[in-house]
Amino acid sequence: MKKGFPGYVSLFVSVMTLLTVSVGCARKAEKPKGRPPALVVTAAASQQDVPVQLKAIGTMEASESVTIRTQISGELVKVAFREGQDVQKGALLFQLDPRTYQAALRKA
Repeated sequence: MKKGFPGYVSLFVSVMTLLTVSVGCARKAEKPKGRPPALVVTAAASQQDVPVQLKAIGTMEASESVTIRTQISGELVKVAFREGQDVQKGALLFQLDPRTYQAALRKA
């Protein structure tokens, strides 16, 4: 009987290995838990007028510009327009202190 003993051992080891592999493969691997699904909010669509606006930060450059020079010198006492405002030909832009010229007129 000692002759068959090693055959039973190798058969036993083979059967146990086969059972272990088949049991290990039979289990389904659990899926790794990921992030939960995103919440979605829905609303009914409606048609309406929407004002067209674009808010942006940028740089503007004037298409036209002018250089203003005085014909006489004096102290500036009033600026009669705001930067970027449209002005008409002949409109008052600046006012100089008239006292110097009034005194020179009286002296003459």
